[in-house]
Amino acid sequence: MKTFYKYLLATVVCIFAIVASADAQSFHINSSSGANIRKGPGTDQAIVAKIPQGANVKVIERTNSNWVKVEYNGQTGYVASELVKEGSSPTRSNSSSNRFSSNTSGNRQSSSTAKKSSSSTSSKRSASSDSNKNIGLGLRFGDPAGITFKKYSGNTAWEVNLGSSYRWGYRYEDRFYRYDRFEDRRHYDYKGHRAGPTTALQIHWLKHHDLSNDGALQFYFGLGPQARFTNVHYRYKYDDREYYERFTDLDLGIDGVLGLEYTIPNAPLSIFLDANIFVEVFDAPGWMHGQSGLGIRYNFR
Repeated sequence: MKTFYKYLLATVVCIFAIVASADAQSFHINSSSGANIRKGPGTDQAIVAKIPQGANVKVIERTNSNWVKVEYNGQTGYVASELVKEGSSPTRSNSSSNRFSSNTSGNRQSSSTAKKSSSSTSSKRSASSDSNKNIGLGLRFGDPAGITFKKYSGNTAWEVNLGSSYRWGYRYEDRFYRYDRFEDRRHYDYKGHRAGPTTALQIHWLKHHDLSNDGALQFYFGLGPQARFTNVHYRYKYDDREYYERFTDLDLGIDGVLGLEYTIPNAPLSIFLDANIFVEVFDAPGWMHGQSGLGIRYNFR
């Protein structure tokens, strides 16, 4: 157990080291006519918004050699890769500065108000951009405790959790006699058991909703399948002779999950807390168990 926690600690340290050394890349539109944001990677897809020439954008995902997924002013979609150039646009920054100076000379009070509004909007957009994630990978503590993976797509996501889980007081004596070959209690006499660690695999489809204006704090809910495996070593008697035998206890069922997720502004990290109800379908139909956990993920754009 001590070794397990050492590995967890080492992994957390590595994640924070990656975060500390990560530099955000900037991109801008390099086209005199601007660019269209489309719903999908193709000219046949609907146009979501128009990006002016020189505007700075955030690249979320490189779909293929022809299209990239970007975020601009809160809008997310696909732009032809030939129109997106790495680096900030100096002409865009200069033109914005000149317009600001012009407004200042005309009305000092209006300029001050506009500056505050622009700063507030910029801050919100920055935080909102951080909430646009592509893939999250990290550690989960609780039930199950292990590795967590999340693939985002707009306001929905797929989540996979794999790790060690708890056993909820299963009556393994009763389960022993449920096996076909041991059901005759006149010949088979249960003497005890030893259960190994339980491994759980959860797969969730999730729907996200913003709880804050910048999208950093989100509430989510969803459902999906769960599978649990436990190796059980039984000790029993048959014809006055004692035997040992190993069986795999397999539990399959459905999860319903609720959770909160907070994406740290200006950092590719998300902290989450969730709780779910696991309803067994096999091999103890109808049994219900509560699970919960918290964790941290590093977000890859």
